[in-house]
Amino acid sequence: MGNGRKRGKYRLIAAMLSLTLTITSTSCGTPQDASAFGEEETSISSEASLETMESSAEEEKTEGSVVDESTTEEVIASSEESSAQESSEPDDFDPSIPREYVWDFDELVNAEWKEQAKKDGRYSLTNDYTRLMEERLQDILDNTDLDSLSKEDPLYKILYIYREQSNPSKRSKNVNKTIKEKLDRIAAVSSLEELYELYSEEEFANYNTISGSTVSDNGNGYRAAYVLPRYAYGECLSDSRSGYILLGLTKVGMTTKSASKIVENAQKMEEKIQEFYEKTGDAELIYVSQKLLEKNEVPIPVVEILTKVKGIQSTGEFISTPLYYDFLKETYQEENLEMLKSHLMVSYFRRLGLWGSKDVSKCAFAALNMSLDYDREFPGYLRYFILSAAGDILAQEYDRRYVMADEIKQETNQLITEIKQVVKENLSKNMKWVFPYQGKDFVEKKLDAIRVYIGENGIYNDLSDVVVTDDPIDNIISLYVSYDNFQREDLNRSMEVREAYGANMFETNAYYIPSLNAMMISTAWLTMYSDRKSQGDLAYEEKLAYLGVVLAHEIGHAYDSNNIYYNFRGVSTSWLEEKEADQYNAWRDAIIEFFDGKEVEFGYKLDGELVQDETFADLIAMGCCLKLLEERKNSDYDLFFKSFAKQYASYETKETMKYRVEHTHLPDKERVNYVLGQFDRFYKTYDVDEESPYYVPAEKRLIGFW
Repeated sequence: MGNGRKRGKYRLIAAMLSLTLTITSTSCGTPQDASAFGEEETSISSEASLETMESSAEEEKTEGSVVDESTTEEVIASSEESSAQESSEPDDFDPSIPREYVWDFDELVNAEWKEQAKKDGRYSLTNDYTRLMEERLQDILDNTDLDSLSKEDPLYKILYIYREQSNPSKRSKNVNKTIKEKLDRIAAVSSLEELYELYSEEEFANYNTISGSTVSDNGNGYRAAYVLPRYAYGECLSDSRSGYILLGLTKVGMTTKSASKIVENAQKMEEKIQEFYEKTGDAELIYVSQKLLEKNEVPIPVVEILTKVKGIQSTGEFISTPLYYDFLKETYQEENLEMLKSHLMVSYFRRLGLWGSKDVSKCAFAALNMSLDYDREFPGYLRYFILSAAGDILAQEYDRRYVMADEIKQETNQLITEIKQVVKENLSKNMKWVFPYQGKDFVEKKLDAIRVYIGENGIYNDLSDVVVTDDPIDNIISLYVSYDNFQREDLNRSMEVREAYGANMFETNAYYIPSLNAMMISTAWLTMYSDRKSQGDLAYEEKLAYLGVVLAHEIGHAYDSNNIYYNFRGVSTSWLEEKEADQYNAWRDAIIEFFDGKEVEFGYKLDGELVQDETFADLIAMGCCLKLLEERKNSDYDLFFKSFAKQYASYETKETMKYRVEHTHLPDKERVNYVLGQFDRFYKTYDVDEESPYYVPAEKRLIGFW
């Protein structure tokens, strides 16, 4: 059977455990977890058992049932022949009707927009809407009347904290006193037992080297706690980073001598952590229990510490590596107490120092981001912090003001119903199933069960435990603790009640989430559609091009090479029979071969392997939408194709194209021209010049179950 599961490497997990607020942009498809203020998630996959299905299959074979024994080549050829028959001329095609001449369809549709964009210094239609969305969001942050809100309203809380941190006068020298008091608590620890007690407090739980657990999927549809040593900065403290930390510590009131010793000790701890990850390499991940810790004579009460802060599942287990035992035994010795305390102090200053007086904040910011352009970059950093902590609260207010959410949800659900039916029909028809009750039923059940989130996460942190005080640092700590606790709550949710959370509603994007078998359409994406609707009624073809294609694309991701092995519950498993896998891989490999090395603007070339999954979803989406139009009378294909092309209007420079070819999506021009160029209906609608570089001969057009 085919196996599409991939195992993460430890160096990635090490970086994951050390990440702090970092602005990221996630590709359409599987999202990065918008977890605890920029800390990414990783997961391991645990193969679910298919013994029942496999034994049933073997029984069917032995009992004499007819099983298709045709060769892989015959299966693929048969599929291609079937698809070719389906792509014959449509009944409504009239060759006598003049067709618009096309050399470059993207240019035909978007030339005027590009010319204006070039003059204005703009790059893409999506960026235009992103800019508009950001202006509207900033208006909410800056100009919402706080006096009109209850102090218990979560919108009030997050706006109050945002404005407090935006105002330098609020972050006076007094806030440094609070930071110093927190660091002094760590400095006063006189034994490992006292250090463990500090680790067990919510306020400090995410800063130490052992209990700063990261919540992530385990590949079986559940969430799990990943516990591994945590860097202070994601790498050993370099001289430049430690210099900024040293300066920041002195500015909050420490002597130069004590600050120097703290940084020196923290560097030693970072080096020990670095050595640990160099040893682990690709070592196996395992579930660790109290019994295993005792068996391996680990002295530190890891399970007790994690349980107090609800940082592990109620079973008392977490995911780590056997090499972690030795690390704990070697590190948590009384002679290392000062080193452990210093590392905790540096880690804690990493967060709190950002919210100190401006001179302290600049030091922490430079150490964290290695950037001295504080005045320009910090406002964006602050806004991302607020969005990470309470993006759902702000998205609700944004929807209320700017998005026709209820109407769009109704349209979205109707389109999804139509799209799912078409996808199901094509999956059933074009795939040569060896055992339909295993394969066909597998993919159809997944399609039936797919969950849809439209402009909102399934659950969100309502900030009910955040208490706003007169102390800006206490407010920041309360916000951190609230979000950390919110994340951990998912550890003990059953598979049946798990919901999506943490997706950034202000990223112009849509996602498919394999571990939940769910798709997410962000508020930012709906802004584009809502604004178009506000300009007048949209024809069905426009709705399909502006919204339907996006929905079908995300559904398509449920079956791309990264996600096809997840079942309807979000469990990763191997299920394709060899002949089914051969057919599927032939479709996928054809995409890779078609695009690999293809030259785009400025002489850059595409990487077929890199773009395969996104293009796979693009092709499913386009094929699905064209099927829907075929089922309607008098469909306006010209309106549909041109509306689709407008979605991807962009003006590229050499610099932006360099980024594009390193991305998993095709560049916009190729996404328009080459995706449309795979479908016969496009050539029936337009007179496409066979000499055009974007013309795809019929025998070379990609054929799959779209």
